[in-house]
Amino acid sequence: MKPGQGYWRLVEAKWFDEGEPPFDGKHHIYIDTLDASGKRQTGVRVQMASLDNSEILGYTSTEAKPGEAYAANFPMFVVAPAYRVQPAADAPADAVSGLGLGSLAVPNLPTLTSYGFTWQWTVAR
Repeated sequence: MKPGQGYWRLVEAKWFDEGEPPFDGKHHIYIDTLDASGKRQTGVRVQMASLDNSEILGYTSTEAKPGEAYAANFPMFVVAPAYRVQPAADAPADAVSGLGLGSLAVPNLPTLTSYGFTWQWTVAR
């Protein structure tokens, strides 16, 4: 990355176990995007892909969603490791892969778990 170049930097990642509030019973990848000052950035397109990035599974875009912890979400239906997620802007972005359903205790079962990720627009120094 060259100094002055903007990119989406992953600044927070969380895993929500089965029954863990506030996403108990859910099976989603939750996403938030922040501008450089830390305010929620809406309209950012986020790509969901297969683990090896060979197949695009879909897109979602961040929304204002006042009072909600995340600005977008995407449902999961496959046991980990199955999914890869990253902002799909015309700029470099950190990606997270190996996501999917399952728990630490029984990783091969489709346990309803979720993830929460926050990316922030950052300018390289």
